[in-house]
Amino acid sequence: MRPRRPTGERRGGNGGNPVQLLPSLRLFRDDDVRTDGVPQSFVPVPATQLPELLRIYSPALVYAWLDDSESCDLARRDLEAVFEEPQEVMPFAVYGPDYREFLEREYSLTAGPAVLFTRDGEVEARLYGAHGPGTIETELERHRR
Repeated sequence: MRPRRPTGERRGGNGGNPVQLLPSLRLFRDDDVRTDGVPQSFVPVPATQLPELLRIYSPALVYAWLDDSESCDLARRDLEAVFEEPQEVMPFAVYGPDYREFLEREYSLTAGPAVLFTRDGEVEARLYGAHGPGTIETELERHRR
């Protein structure tokens, strides 16, 4: 999944867009972003960085999870099954309890597990709880249009 090209930027050229490296570079920062509970292929980020990341990477999906929840374990497995193959959306993950107030204020997110489907920084759809891979795939298909 490539980030959207800013207006006026030409295709081609020798250099890549350095913004494409942001999620990868996050993995090398020394901070306290939780990674246990993150689905494979998802990029764990602090929720406070979501507004910028979701404007750069569009469409995107955000998975917010909790501790010791069977529903979170099921949702994570469902997401891993769906994202075994690239899905043309950027997948981010946030540990909800660490950012409870921020997630509620910015995204009206008060429960988990939750999956937010975003475009241009705005939430277009959301799922709460574990729904199975089929439901996630259906929503992704709608979201990519």
